[in-house]
Amino acid sequence: MKFLVLVDGGGVPRWKRACVDLLREDNDVSVCNTGPATGGHAEAAFASTLGGRSLRRESLHSNDSDNAGVDAILDLRATPRFEPTIAARFGRWFFCDGAGHPLGELPGAGEIAADSSTFTVELRSSDADGGFSLLRSGRFKSLYLYHRSMDVALRELTRWPAIFASVHDALGGSPERRSSSPTAQARRLRPLHFLMAVARQFVRHIFVNLFTDARWKVGTIQGSPARFLVEDYRPAIRWLPRESDDFLADPFVFKRDGRDFILGEALDPATRNGFIRCVELDGEGGVVDERNVMQAPTHLSYPFTFEHDGVWYMVPESAQERNIVLYRAVDAPYRWEPVATMIENVAACDSTILRRDGRWWLFFTDKARDVNLNLFAYYADDLAGPWHAHTANPVKTDICSARPAGMPFEHAGNLYRPGQDCADGYGSAIAFSRVAKLTPHEYLEELVSTFDSDATGAQTDGTHTISYASGMVAIDAKQTVWASPRLIGQRLMRAVSRAFHFARFSYAR
Repeated sequence: MKFLVLVDGGGVPRWKRACVDLLREDNDVSVCNTGPATGGHAEAAFASTLGGRSLRRESLHSNDSDNAGVDAILDLRATPRFEPTIAARFGRWFFCDGAGHPLGELPGAGEIAADSSTFTVELRSSDADGGFSLLRSGRFKSLYLYHRSMDVALRELTRWPAIFASVHDALGGSPERRSSSPTAQARRLRPLHFLMAVARQFVRHIFVNLFTDARWKVGTIQGSPARFLVEDYRPAIRWLPRESDDFLADPFVFKRDGRDFILGEALDPATRNGFIRCVELDGEGGVVDERNVMQAPTHLSYPFTFEHDGVWYMVPESAQERNIVLYRAVDAPYRWEPVATMIENVAACDSTILRRDGRWWLFFTDKARDVNLNLFAYYADDLAGPWHAHTANPVKTDICSARPAGMPFEHAGNLYRPGQDCADGYGSAIAFSRVAKLTPHEYLEELVSTFDSDATGAQTDGTHTISYASGMVAIDAKQTVWASPRLIGQRLMRAVSRAFHFARFSYAR
């Protein structure tokens, strides 16, 4: 594609330069400097102090060329605006927040100042007729330091124009776009509110990550997962009996030979490594037997289990091994053997598999790209592969629903995917989304309902995995407890070690 990029004079934030560099790898790009930006001096001062590397300004020289036949205009100015003298076949692309406000010098500052736990950034397009379309959207967590929020969010934004251009090329034209509202005037920054909100996030982060811990338990529900598509669903949950300090999470329920089993993650209290445990239930939901079925030197969790052609398979999370491995049951559910490495060299979390329209699909998040933020999709004709990356990867960027939360399911001809809502903390709720489009080049979800701790009953603080089998649903719930002195000590030592290495690195530079 042929792009014209519009920038302000006097340099651009580093993330915008990276955006142009990525776009240039596979596209014809010319840059036009339209003169210095006006206003926003207070925001610029905050950006230089709090924004970190992503918001530091760098030069981006113009390389003006013939603008005839431009496919798209990418407007990276602080205040994007329509230029009637420049035409482009596929409109003018620009970044804004969820309400259509220009990002300005401090992306997300308006929502952060309002003490929101998240902020939204969108890539939109506008055309000469005044219509607006949503190309990509991302919802990000407001982290304990503003520059950490920007390091995560802006690293993703830099890729979006290049990704959308790749999708356009793969389809041979523009994909179906979602309409969006017109752009709004720039927000006025409230410096005091912004600084106070950032300070509150920092204090909250220190307290939660130093002094609290989580215990997980598993319960069963009679019925169908489709019931969770209704807001305010309050099921009767039968919790498996556990010791007070025990841990069982990520439940995957299945039935075999008339017997009910749940595979889940248990935790070694000494190493804090997870391993896979199997619980057998009686007809009333009580525990009959319990055994450890898979352990490794590294962390194992999320034992996604499914049946195909009469054979049981499992794909446990093994992100530290940086491989997604498919296991086959030798004696389900107690003995498993590896049969294929599905994808190599990726720290995949919560790998989830489904078969749709004659094709296998694999979904996961990547620890290297914020473990709770980006949903990646791969597809294959055969379960053992080869697996191909989706053109639009990551297909979804949303702290409130991207990370897989258990088994997808069909209802009334539609496919629904549960995702983890981590906006208020890891494992706070499950978001159920309808998959509106699933092809090798396009992916679209629409939020239907959210199931949170209020629905799981008293003394719970969240939930993050759901599975089902023949009229039985399994779900987990979190309880926040005080961290042990030993764990607090370990966390303090890690924090001191990171601070020491950071200081040494900074001094060396």
